[in-house]
Amino acid sequence: MKAATPHKYLYQQIFYKRSRREGSMKQQKGEECQHPKKQSCYISDMVEILLKHFTHRDIQRVDRFGKTALHYAAALGYRTTLVALVSANPSLVYVADNDGNLPLHIIVKDGHQFPMVKDILSSNPCAAEILDRKGRNALHVAVMNGNLPMLKFLVELPELKVLINEPDSDGNTPLHLAAKIHYDRIVTILLANGANGRITNKQGLTPRDINDFDEESPLEQELLRWSFTIFGAVNSPLARVKKISLGRRGTPCLSSSDLRSVANTISVVAALIATVTFAAAFTFPGGYTNNGPGEGLPVFIKRAALKAFVLSDIVAFCSSLTVAFLMLYNLFGDRAFFVSALRMSIVLLCLAGSGTVVALASALYVVLSNESLWLAIAVICVACSVPLLAYLAVNLSRYHTTSSFKELGDEV
Repeated sequence: MKAATPHKYLYQQIFYKRSRREGSMKQQKGEECQHPKKQSCYISDMVEILLKHFTHRDIQRVDRFGKTALHYAAALGYRTTLVALVSANPSLVYVADNDGNLPLHIIVKDGHQFPMVKDILSSNPCAAEILDRKGRNALHVAVMNGNLPMLKFLVELPELKVLINEPDSDGNTPLHLAAKIHYDRIVTILLANGANGRITNKQGLTPRDINDFDEESPLEQELLRWSFTIFGAVNSPLARVKKISLGRRGTPCLSSSDLRSVANTISVVAALIATVTFAAAFTFPGGYTNNGPGEGLPVFIKRAALKAFVLSDIVAFCSSLTVAFLMLYNLFGDRAFFVSALRMSIVLLCLAGSGTVVALASALYVVLSNESLWLAIAVICVACSVPLLAYLAVNLSRYHTTSSFKELGDEV
């Protein structure tokens, strides 16, 4: 027993001292080792000899860094040694060092030793599900280290592809982490291989939310936004609340009371449009036929403009009525639903306003076209300019708002 004691840590010290010596040689000479294959064979032969004298328990011993021999074999890329160690003690793949690094994650993090990944998984298929201290699997590690070739290799393995949507301790999937580091190619690879862009982390944010709130890299942010749009990734309701309450640049702009005021204003406008369009349905332009076979029918019932009037009027009425219902239902909903309903209400209100404008223009065209065609056409042109005027008004408001924030910042 006494003669075997010096061998207990010998094979670990071979890896540790040799890696240090190789590192110092590279620093001094500035060149790679000339005979890496010979060195690898030398280490492998040494390990095979030592494994014959070691017990199952001795193989699992760790050094002062908490590393087993498998950690060093993984870090140095010694495949033959790695296979021998895993075959002798498959449980080595589950041992983490003092920094929480696992052998599989070391391979994924530091290099491109694809066969070594297969060697570990073939010896123990459950090794794909190994998590580090942060609850991250090999896909998380590859993403966080920006190892694109390794990630491409991992997503092709069935054992790891099924884990592509697994969250870590913070609820972040690999796609969340890719959005954090703004690596558009990694994001594209993950989305193309089945990553779900709708999953939220423990903060309630989707990968797209993380990208939208980080404005340090505008170019990368825009590239990722396009990728998320193409693959159908969406923002979470919580992020929509945050965007409205914090504004585009994180400046508080709308509190809960402000949101309620906006909702009340929308309700009033929706009720007004619903009232006007309901009344218009019974006051057709040109009036009704008082006698004859078509008695009681609108005079211009066969005119295309009147049909446009009827359709646009009913669209405006139904849209505004839906908005009124949403605002009423908001009294019983939570904040996330309230903001989502508010956004939908604004869209429907725009549709109702457009329908009202079309109905008005169509009614005037029906009445004026017979006597003054140019005036009827002018009315249509003015009505069609409403979207353009609204667009210009919104952009001018944004410009002045940005200028105001800049002046306020200069004063502060």
